[in-house]
Amino acid sequence: MERLVTKVMEERGLDRTSVIKLALYMFTSYASRQEVRRIPLKELVARIESRVPYRFPSFATFAAPRRPALRTRSLREP
Repeated sequence: MERLVTKVMEERGLDRTSVIKLALYMFTSYASRQEVRRIPLKELVARIESRVPYRFPSFATFAAPRRPALRTRSLREP
């Protein structure tokens, strides 16, 4: 997610807050439609996923928290 947001920021010359505001604006605009308000969240996510570009991560992957990289132990550590 970090990489995708950073790419949009760089391409559009935006700060992170502006990217998030635009994303929320787009989502709330779509989600406020009468026909969309009636569908379950799982279906809403599926509809959004069906419109993403090729090779775009699923929402579950996109929304998953980033885990810190594991540190390997040095051979000298006990």
